Amino acid sequence: MDSNGKLMKLTYSHKFFMKGEIMKRYFNYFKTLHDETSPVGYLGRGTHYSIVQSLAWTDLKLNPSNIPLSHNLAIIWDEDHDERIIDVIETLYIKGLLTPIIFIGERKGSLSIIVDCNIVNNIDNNDWFYEYSKTIANIADGLDDPWGSDISLSDSLTNNIINANNDSVNLYLNTLKMLWNLGLHRYPLKN
Repeated sequence: MDSNGKLMKLTYSHKFFMKGEIMKRYFNYFKTLHDETSPVGYLGRGTHYSIVQSLAWTDLKLNPSNIPLSHNLAIIWDEDHDERIIDVIETLYIKGLLTPIIFIGERKGSLSIIVDCNIVNNIDNNDWFYEYSKTIANIADGLDDPWGSDISLSDSLTNNIINANNDSVNLYLNTLKMLWNLGLHRYPLKN
């Protein structure tokens, strides 16, 4: 209901209820698990986050699989909550490049990605991370409004996803990873 008590029409493709709140749905192929729409706290320049979940049809070595895995991903926003990142995430998903990512964000016109080191450590190809980084850079550079890109591993002590001191950023990211079970996990199939 709006403030006048009239029923409002909600489109499922844009919003849904979660724990009594209306949650924005950013994608057609993802479920929004948590959504902060404005800055919370004092980390970085207005840092806040959203958690989305999709299905991944790969195993932990990124090989095709007939059994889906659940993929929980954190979108790290800064003060402007720049939703252009949504198109980038959808492009990565459609191209099969999103699966190893656990954190993604845009800061000052640059795409920041943090890849799950557990996945990279499972891959037999030593050049995979370099090739993956080049592919992501080409996608970011090919946008209508080209972005630079910064890609790091989740066990790295430095990254550019939040403009704050590295210890605070790592504590924040590791807390989100633990709270939201970020990365790939077995999808709870019903028998």
